[in-house]
Amino acid sequence: MKRLDMSSLQAINPRYESSKLRCLKERIHADLRLCWLCDIMNILTKEEAKTIRDKIAYNVLENNKNYKEAIEDGRADLLEFLLK
Repeated sequence: MKRLDMSSLQAINPRYESSKLRCLKERIHADLRLCWLCDIMNILTKEEAKTIRDKIAYNVLENNKNYKEAIEDGRADLLEFLLK
């Protein structure tokens, strides 16, 4: 922290805010194993996986939903989709 001046500290916040969504989406992608379902099994298209991932990320960030609850809801949505 000794190397950062006030302008550097102010520049960190927007970077953090913009990276929060990307990091959350990557975490959701890994937790739901969407890469396995998309790339290896070809059960889901990348667009379908993106829709599921974005819905969960929106619930966490915009609706302040607990991550664990949002993932459980996402798993239920994913299972419903896979059973169609």
